[in-house]
Amino acid sequence: MSWIIQRTCPRENSVYLLKESSGVIRQISVPGAESASIEDGNLLIRCTTGFSWLVNPETGARRRLPTPA
Repeated sequence: MSWIIQRTCPRENSVYLLKESSGVIRQISVPGAESASIEDGNLLIRCTTGFSWLVNPETGARRRLPTPA
């Protein structure tokens, strides 16, 4: 399925995704979210906390990763 990043809202610690085929909007929230990109079908969210999050946009399953220095 094809997801695009609609917007990133650091004030809400959220990234909003839009599923192109159906118009569904999904909000993914993680602490300190400041920027995001789609990589290999997953959402990669970079945070101010020193971590990044890898999120499956279909299921919402997420994994926290240390952000490289």
